[in-house]
Amino acid sequence: MAVDSISQAAAAMSDLCVGINGFGRIGRLVLRACLQKGIKVVAVNDPFIDLEYMVYMFKYDSTHGRYKGEVSHEGGKLIVDDHKISVFQCPGASSLQEATPTG
Repeated sequence: MAVDSISQAAAAMSDLCVGINGFGRIGRLVLRACLQKGIKVVAVNDPFIDLEYMVYMFKYDSTHGRYKGEVSHEGGKLIVDDHKISVFQCPGASSLQEATPTG
């Protein structure tokens, strides 16, 4: 029974989509954790950080070290190991519903 529950939980996690509001130290850590666990991150919102600086900060994190994978951007999306993540620059999470991605 416990094995079935764990399998079901793992399957549910693979269907989970996450949006991260804020790409400071904690937001970057959440993105790393999601990538390690196979959780799909579909969007990042941070009104204060432009896309090029997001790439730099994620790639060269002073707290967690250099990211070993590939990090870039294209067409307004943050790309981490072939995962394309929409980037928004909305002042708050509540305004994301009407927002369009950066770029």
